[in-house]
Amino acid sequence: MDKNLILNPRKKAYRIGAISLVVPFVLVGFMSYLLQRPLAGLVQGHFFLFLAASLSITAFPVLALALEELNLLTSELGKLAMSSSMINDMIGWFFMGLFVALHQRNSINSLRAIASTTLLITFITHVLRPCIILIDKITPAGRLVDRVYVVAILITVLFLSLLSNMVGASAVDAPLVLGIVIPEGSPLGASIVERTETVVGQILLPLFFVRCGLAVDVFKIADMTAFAALEFVVFMGYVGKLAATVLISLYCGVSIRHSLSLGLIMNIRGLVEVITFIHWRSQKVIPNSQINRWN
Repeated sequence: MDKNLILNPRKKAYRIGAISLVVPFVLVGFMSYLLQRPLAGLVQGHFFLFLAASLSITAFPVLALALEELNLLTSELGKLAMSSSMINDMIGWFFMGLFVALHQRNSINSLRAIASTTLLITFITHVLRPCIILIDKITPAGRLVDRVYVVAILITVLFLSLLSNMVGASAVDAPLVLGIVIPEGSPLGASIVERTETVVGQILLPLFFVRCGLAVDVFKIADMTAFAALEFVVFMGYVGKLAATVLISLYCGVSIRHSLSLGLIMNIRGLVEVITFIHWRSQKVIPNSQINRWN
């Protein structure tokens, strides 16, 4: 992770990141309110608050992987998209904390959950990060980190997933923070990629998507009117984000072609959104009575 994307983003990245989040968030909320009658089964609780957040935020890990695949990661457009996405994701951490707080039985549990989440993130940034830096320092230049350290990090990822789940967050939240604190160009980061990329990318990831696909049964959709209304809300989220990104990019002096490309890039969705939906179901953000209806 290049820390300058967080600490020193350009002014236009702040503007694009903020506007491209606020506009679709408000639009999805407004459309959900207008269509509350056909969507009566889903407006219970806080579902549309988190749906609006999900459609508004561009997940940084998803965008980084997509840009790398397209060889745009080091381009001027790619750097602007990464910085804007990081602004999105920083706001997204607020919604993660809000999600954890709202899904507790009482206010005391909410405070405990927020405190636990804060302690977990502090542990990663103030205890694990110095360990990672130390590993990098003792590794000879140009060589991969010893395998035992890579195994230790992977075990730590599983442990952090468990802790993240225990405090009410998604199982991927804490490991994502760990990934962010690994410095750019880190020997440890390079070693992890070198030794796990094939297994994770070519075996585990396809199996995960197959599992998700087999869990979906479109024939259980009982109310097509309500389903169409929900799809329309999602569609408006994408349109709102595209339009907001293009307009603010043009205002910031970005060319029409790059503004349109940036709008499409900021609408990229992937693994994080799939995991988010699974987490919603496990945490019953979607009411139990509606799970079959929206399966």
